[in-house]
Amino acid sequence: MKFNDAGSGMMACLPTVITPTMKKLRSRKWPTLSRAGFTINTPGPSEPKPHWFRESIKHPAVLVILGFILTGLIGRWLADVQDEKQRQREAVVRSMDDLRRSIDDLSAAFSGYFDHAVALVDLMEKGAPADKIEQARTSMDAAREKWDERLAVDGPNILQRYPVNPDNTGSPNIELLLNDIELGTSFIESCIGRGTLEKREKPILDHRYQLFCHDTTQKNSVDAGYRLTTTDVCLRMFARLMRPDPKNDFSDEPVDRRYQQLTYKTVQTNCDLQYLTGLTDQQGHPRQ
Repeated sequence: MKFNDAGSGMMACLPTVITPTMKKLRSRKWPTLSRAGFTINTPGPSEPKPHWFRESIKHPAVLVILGFILTGLIGRWLADVQDEKQRQREAVVRSMDDLRRSIDDLSAAFSGYFDHAVALVDLMEKGAPADKIEQARTSMDAAREKWDERLAVDGPNILQRYPVNPDNTGSPNIELLLNDIELGTSFIESCIGRGTLEKREKPILDHRYQLFCHDTTQKNSVDAGYRLTTTDVCLRMFARLMRPDPKNDFSDEPVDRRYQQLTYKTVQTNCDLQYLTGLTDQQGHPRQ
C-alpha cells in the first residue's frame, strides 16, 4: 500500500510531456455535428388527459341509455304535435257539424210549419167545417212555435260562422237573410189570419175559394199560396247552398269566387223580403 501511495505521488509530481504526436492531434480539425439532415424532436404541449365524461359516453351501455332517452323525448314531442293537430281537426269538424246541424234543424222546422200552413189554407179554400179549420190552425200554431224556437237557437249559431258585413267577401248578409225569412213567415201568418176568402169563378181541385192577402200596398192582391211557396223555396235554397260540404272542411283550395258570388246572389234573390211578400218579382221589379 505504501509503495502504491508513493508511486502515485511520484506520478503526480512528474511533469506533463507533450509529444509531437499529441500536438498533431490537437491541431487537427475534427468534424462537428450540425442540425442539417437531422429531425429535431422539439417537445410540444403535453396532451390533456382524457376527460371522464368523454370517455364514458363512448361506452356502448351509455350510448344505449342515451338512445332510449332521446327517442323518448323526441317521440313524446312528435306525439304532442300530432295530438295538437288532431285536436284542431276535431274542433273544426265539431264546428262545421254544428253549423250543418243548425241549418238542417232550421230547414226541418220550417218544413213542418209549411206543411201545417198549407193544410190549413187548403181547408179554408175548400170551405171545410169550422172545427176542422180550427184543429188545423192549432197544429199550425204549434209548428210555428217550433219554428220560432229554432230561429232563436240556430239563428245566432249560424251568424257566428258567417260574416255580417259582406263588403269584402261577396257573401250575403246572413243576419239580413234570417230577418227577411222571419218577417216573411210573419206575413204568411198575417195573410192567413187577416186575409179574405174570395170565391173562384171555377173551382180548382175542389178549391172554391182563394185566400188573398191585404196587408201590403200592393194593388194586385197576393194569395197565401204564393207567400208559402216563395218562402219555402227561399229556405230550400238557403239550406242547399249555404250548408257547407263536409268534403271541404279541410280543403286548402279556395272556392271559385265567381261561383261563390253567383250562389250567394241566388240566395239573396230568393229570400228578399219584398219578393217573399209579393211586392216585387225575382228581378226586383214591382209586380204588375
